[in-house]
Amino acid sequence: MSGLGNPHDKFFKEACSRPEVVRDFLAQQLPPAVLAQIDLDTLALQKDTFVDADLGEHFSDRLYRVETKEQTSLYIYLLLEHKSYPDPFIALQLLRYLVRIWEQDLREKRQQLRLVVPLVVYHGAKRWRVATNFEGLFTGDEALRPYWPQFEYILYDLSRYSDAEIQGAVLTRITQLLLRHIFDPRLADELPRIFQLFRELAHQETALQFLETVLRYLSAASERVSREDLVHALETALVDDKGETLMTTLAQQWIQEGEQAGLEKGIQKGLQKGLRAMRNSILDLLKVRFDTADLALVQNLEKIDDLDTLRIILTQVATADSITQVEQAVAAVVADETTPD
Repeated sequence: MSGLGNPHDKFFKEACSRPEVVRDFLAQQLPPAVLAQIDLDTLALQKDTFVDADLGEHFSDRLYRVETKEQTSLYIYLLLEHKSYPDPFIALQLLRYLVRIWEQDLREKRQQLRLVVPLVVYHGAKRWRVATNFEGLFTGDEALRPYWPQFEYILYDLSRYSDAEIQGAVLTRITQLLLRHIFDPRLADELPRIFQLFRELAHQETALQFLETVLRYLSAASERVSREDLVHALETALVDDKGETLMTTLAQQWIQEGEQAGLEKGIQKGLQKGLRAMRNSILDLLKVRFDTADLALVQNLEKIDDLDTLRIILTQVATADSITQVEQAVAAVVADETTPD
């Protein structure tokens, strides 16, 4: 998995594209001394990603520019690691991405590089026990210490917090709770309580949009929840004594549409497999009976997407006196299918 094909990447980027979510999250996680220097209201999303394509399965990122109180600007770089265990060389990966960010400053012909504040978000199952500074990758005599590259990153390890300790606005908490529990074997049991938070959202359109994002993430990222689990969680959390709410109705409709789309995709895949097998049978029989099948005939067979028609052609191949008869029959079918009504 890489890029947006990775459900963790897609969910993280969709959630972190919402300014209110990012501002609230940073207000919770950045050190007070850093918050005192910046204006979160000026937060602006920058380039899509700095992560290498081959590492997209393990990392997702977002870069933001923010104005400081001194009328300058700096970057805040969010890196989500979604391995099940901490990467001991995460600082080295960060250094590569920081250099790429600074190279962007050079391309803009800036006279001075912007400061980058790296924040690593980790939601694996094991506790993070890796040093949060780059010099932690080195050992040696004190005389060599001045030559060790140095920088620190802020770590937010979701495995260290209980659900009650996760703070912030509703969308921020939902995002963090989902990331925290996505690898949890008890995920299905946790969903009703997470979905309950949607009741606190005053703006229903926002709630519906984010609920769809959540459902897509759960469907793609976890094999621990089924359609029945999702429906049960939605009904438990969002249906009141008066019956189904609009949010629940639309959520269930989304699930049904997704199932239908999956069914149609499966049918289409099966049909294509059947067509390919039938074409191969026709070509095999042509070679047995006439020891040939020219390119034009093969190309015409590829244009026929009706299984019953291909079955008829297979019968004709078995009974034809010559390959010319087969070629004429196939050409006639193709001409008939491509002629406008």
